[in-house]
Amino acid sequence: MFTWRQEPTSRRRSCPEALAGLFLISYVGLSPPAIGVGIATRFVPATTAMGWLTGVLVVLLAAFAVLSRRR
Repeated sequence: MFTWRQEPTSRRRSCPEALAGLFLISYVGLSPPAIGVGIATRFVPATTAMGWLTGVLVVLLAAFAVLSRRR
């Protein structure tokens, strides 16, 4: 049977910091593509900017896949 055990105070306090870090990393990771597409749409149509973003992401993911298979 499951019994509830109280976590030590030090572990309970680290959860908000971990969540804050997770959200910070998420926002930092999502910001550059959005800002880049926003800047690019000032000079080219939105479909062209999204196409270039998609191409760059495909190239980066393919490079990551190739490099991770080598190890």
